[in-house]
Amino acid sequence: MPLISIIIPVYNAECYLSHCLDTILTQQMSDFEVLIVNDESSDNSLAICQEYAKRDCRVKVFDKPNGGVSSARNVGLDNAKGDYVMFVDADDWMLPEALALSMPYIPKYDVVKLGAMVKMPGGNIEKMEIKWPENLNDAMKCVVTRTIIVAPWASLIRRSIFEDNNIRFDTNIVIGEDWLVTAQTMLKAENFVAPREIYAYVYNRTNKNSCTSNLTFAKHIQQLEVLDRIKALVGNRYNREYIYAKALFITELKNAMRGADRAALVKWFKEPDNRKYLLSFKDILLSGVSLGKKNRLLKLWFNVNFL
Repeated sequence: MPLISIIIPVYNAECYLSHCLDTILTQQMSDFEVLIVNDESSDNSLAICQEYAKRDCRVKVFDKPNGGVSSARNVGLDNAKGDYVMFVDADDWMLPEALALSMPYIPKYDVVKLGAMVKMPGGNIEKMEIKWPENLNDAMKCVVTRTIIVAPWASLIRRSIFEDNNIRFDTNIVIGEDWLVTAQTMLKAENFVAPREIYAYVYNRTNKNSCTSNLTFAKHIQQLEVLDRIKALVGNRYNREYIYAKALFITELKNAMRGADRAALVKWFKEPDNRKYLLSFKDILLSGVSLGKKNRLLKLWFNVNFL
């Protein structure tokens, strides 16, 4: 049985895939399996995956109808055999010593959060300043406010957390599904560690086709929905952080609207089913965001309630 299951969802990633797989298969430790889930790519991604599977018995390829990154990750989870799982995006890659440097923290910790670097659109590779707190309570505050990286990559997570608590990625969420899973797994973890000296992963921001590169009104709204689902998970334990996060999201949503779109936003908030996403007057005042953001939120609140 492998120690680690590395899950890679793949969709039209032929430009990046070989480099990604090469960096995994040349890791300085070898006790892992690689589960590649092809999400009905229309390019040569599947052929590349199958070629690597022929070369290395640790590589397993699953070919499925198109269903999105969440369904692909779920197929990986359903077939994983390792004690820990790690998610890698097909357009990213790992540093050669990533897994070897993680070994001192396994199996003592349920979750190991590793450092990451980012490849910028200009081509430079820079270290990401990811500063996880040292205890779970403070870490959950950062997860709720999303003031920390909540993507599933650069993490080793004990697989039993997923299995014992029936945690899977929600296939109905286009953006924010990773945030929700991070909240779910961190809530169920008994401990975690984030060694800042280990840089394990390179996040590729040069891919213009990524989901986060194309934010729409619907995607902004979906993140508010995810925040409310996280609130349902944590109850009132992190209410201050929840209000702060919601204030930031609504301000970001309002800033993304222009001209007539802002009128459409007010109309959207007026709908009975959508009013729950609007902060109360009191919560806006106590939100902890800057005065400028408070003023924009109060103006939106006034327009929704009195105009």
